[in-house]
Amino acid sequence: MLSKSVSLCLASAAIAIFTSCSDKKSGISDDDNFTLRYKIATPISDTDPANEVLVNIIETRLEHYGIDNPGVSIVEDGAKYLEISIPDDADTAAVNSIVTAHGVVEFYPTVSGAEIGLNDNTIYVVEVNSADAKNRIDNEINNVAANLNGLAFKWMSDNDGDYLYALDTDNVFRPVITDIEADTNRGYTQIDMTFDQESAQAWRTITRNNIGRSIAIVVDGEILSAPRVNTEIEGGRSAITGHFTPEQAQILAAQLSAANLDIVLVPVK
Repeated sequence: MLSKSVSLCLASAAIAIFTSCSDKKSGISDDDNFTLRYKIATPISDTDPANEVLVNIIETRLEHYGIDNPGVSIVEDGAKYLEISIPDDADTAAVNSIVTAHGVVEFYPTVSGAEIGLNDNTIYVVEVNSADAKNRIDNEINNVAANLNGLAFKWMSDNDGDYLYALDTDNVFRPVITDIEADTNRGYTQIDMTFDQESAQAWRTITRNNIGRSIAIVVDGEILSAPRVNTEIEGGRSAITGHFTPEQAQILAAQLSAANLDIVLVPVK
């Protein structure tokens, strides 16, 4: 339910957000620290300010996760690489997820099926792992989508089933997050977010205009939840709660703690 907070339920389809690689370490190790290397797959020149921005983003994310002085640097070795020095006992799977995530959070108002000549709010609901049913629905939706502008269709999965939503792409909200923390001391896990002043005003308007509708919360292209708006939200604060572990919440908070990462980083085995 979305009233003074935003409820976000972790979808199984979005689990890659938190576990993008195995726990096996690969890199350079000394007695106390371990160095991870990532190829910078997006071309950037040596004088491009993006180099400093990249280092600052990764440092901020890792420090938010709890790794002090992670030792982030860019090196040339036939190609351009990002190197990170972390404690030898650090969780490399978590670090890889934090480092390689784009960290883009988006809020999409949804359009009910009835409004576009289909059925209910979640346009289709199928049982978990019903691949044949999803393929059939995808084919049907492709025929409908050709005549609709400003909509994108995307699936969300949870333990109960798979849900197809129509996202209003003309009114997507991409907030500037000024503070984000994982709170694990409530008996359940919650991520508290604060938006900047401009985003707070936009969020108030969006929630006021969409009372009674669901808003899909999308992180790096995956719907994590689509709670229903019950009232407009003031103050530029929202809370993310859901079926994820405290560790997953901390990783997600770290991913969203700095600016979006437009540069593609590929872990080097």
